[in-house]
Amino acid sequence: MKIEIKNLGIIKSADVDLSNNLTVFTGPNNSGKTYLAYLIYAITKASYKPYDDSDFKLDFQNMIKNKSTIHRIDINRIKEYRKKHLSIINSDLDSLFGISNELSNNLFKDFYVNITETDDEFLKRVENLAITIKVSVGRNSYSIIKNENTLDISMVFEGDEFDSEELKYLDIIIHSKIYFYLAFSPFTNSYIFASGTKFDL
Repeated sequence: MKIEIKNLGIIKSADVDLSNNLTVFTGPNNSGKTYLAYLIYAITKASYKPYDDSDFKLDFQNMIKNKSTIHRIDINRIKEYRKKHLSIINSDLDSLFGISNELSNNLFKDFYVNITETDDEFLKRVENLAITIKVSVGRNSYSIIKNENTLDISMVFEGDEFDSEELKYLDIIIHSKIYFYLAFSPFTNSYIFASGTKFDL
């Protein structure tokens, strides 16, 4: 998967391939390495932002009865999630770099970031992903499991007793994790080095 970047400070245009587990940015001082690393770090911190999709509904009755349920991925909603997150980053560079809005507008005029991936490439990548995520909600924990060559995700309850208070937040917490991993993997498993700083993603 590649990121296309334009007008990020001194960087006028760049294509960054993050398909590998290790990415190293090298170059002289003030060549944009740190800006680039912070930008990619921001993209891959989406998991910390709860995302509410009113159409995403877990089958709680099945979860309560059988301690597991299966959810079918809507690939278009994953793409929309990624698009919204990139749009937020695009409009929030001042917070990302800790500068004033005025300075951000001057430094990053006409800034643009996108993930260059066709619809077919995106679908194939998501289908081929195999992930296991552990999520804790209140006193209980849940496993989110996706195997290769499928758009189905299994969610397994690993606690002893459901807490009705947990159910209020379970939808948002679990599907935020699912959307994040599907939208940005393999970014979530990458290491980026720039200016002697390691960003563990």
